[in-house]
Amino acid sequence: MHFLPRTILFFVFICPGMLLEYGCKSSGSASESPTSAVLRSIEMDRSVCMQGCPEYTLKVFEDGRAEFYGKGNVDKLGNFVGQVDVEFNKLLWRTVDGADLKSKKGKYGMGNEDTQEITIKYVGEDFKKEIIFQSFEPIEINEIERHLKIIAENTEWKKPEE
Repeated sequence: MHFLPRTILFFVFICPGMLLEYGCKSSGSASESPTSAVLRSIEMDRSVCMQGCPEYTLKVFEDGRAEFYGKGNVDKLGNFVGQVDVEFNKLLWRTVDGADLKSKKGKYGMGNEDTQEITIKYVGEDFKKEIIFQSFEPIEINEIERHLKIIAENTEWKKPEE
């Protein structure tokens, strides 16, 4: 009779803590490679503006994969995928890591009707952050935006394979 309460105790209290500490391990095949629970990503969404600003969403993953969705005033409309240059990707992630995103506010310089709204979304292993701005953003956020804009304009984009 002592087996059942201990088993329940293990699965209810101890197992979740172990999963948080060590991750969930599968007994999968030898072809599986170990990966982190969350592949970090940084995303920039540029909204419509009255001056014909480029309108798109760009998402870059830490491994260099990138997704682009052109919405308006860009050469490529719709979904595209690409691979960011290795050195430029390292530069982007050094900039992201040095930006101390946790400490940043969620909004900067809002309320200008005719100014493009830009949203930067970060997803990491230990936190997520969304920052929306039109102007007066911190220099670190401006640097991330500049790097993402360069990626959007200079990556070789291809239609995703279906």
